[in-house]
Amino acid sequence: MKNEDFYPVQVCLPSGGTKTLLSNRDLIEAVEETGGEEMSELVQDIFTSLEEEKTSLQEEIEEYRKDFESEQEERTRILSDLREEAEHVQKLLEAARLNRKKIIEHLDEALRIIDAET
Repeated sequence: MKNEDFYPVQVCLPSGGTKTLLSNRDLIEAVEETGGEEMSELVQDIFTSLEEEKTSLQEEIEEYRKDFESEQEERTRILSDLREEAEHVQKLLEAARLNRKKIIEHLDEALRIIDAET
C-alpha cells in the first residue's frame, strides 16, 4: 500500500482525543483501535482494491497513450507522403510545359494514399 496519495488529516476519535493521520497505515491503525480488527481488515481490503484499480487504470492509460502516439506517427507519415505528392504536382505545374500524364500520376497516388486511410 503506497502513501503517495495520502494527505495528512487530523481526526477526532470517539474517545474525544484527536489523531493525525499521515499515511494509510495510520488510518488502518486508527480504525483498528476504534472499530476492531475486522473493521481494519475491511479498510485494508478497500485500500488494496483501490490500489489494484489504480494500477490497472494506469496501465490502461499507458496503452492508450502508446496507441495515440502510434496513430500520430502514422498520420504524420501520411501527411508527409501527401505533401510530397503535392510538391511534385506543384513542380509539374510550374514547368514550362505541362505534363498532364505526370500530374495525373501524382494526383492518383495522393488519392490512393487518402483511400487507404478511409
